[in-house]
Amino acid sequence: MVYPDDFEQRLGFSLIRKELALKCTTDGAASVASSLSFSSDFSFISGEISITDEMRQAMVFDPDFHLEERADCRAVAKIGFDGQYLTIAECIALSVSSNCILSLQRFLSENKRYPRLKEIADSVEK
Repeated sequence: MVYPDDFEQRLGFSLIRKELALKCTTDGAASVASSLSFSSDFSFISGEISITDEMRQAMVFDPDFHLEERADCRAVAKIGFDGQYLTIAECIALSVSSNCILSLQRFLSENKRYPRLKEIADSVEK
């Protein structure tokens, strides 16, 4: 079905997207949230709801699920350009984020209750 150009605004989806981006803790996450678009695909929506529900369950009910504060590591993209180096703060942020990712991957590989989250974690190269 073809929707009018202002459909997301009429539906209120643009406001939801904006509010979601404001709740993000990193610029990278806010960028992803801002790029979300309306979908009427039932299987896509069901999958996203399943992932969201697994994350909610892990955060609320599983004391072993540690989601430490992450830093935005897009500065790493500048490595390899002449004269561009990471600052000490960027190195620390990269280390913290890497440890968080490894911790989450370990937790999800040992815990079978969150198959969708494990699928996502497995897609991150170690």
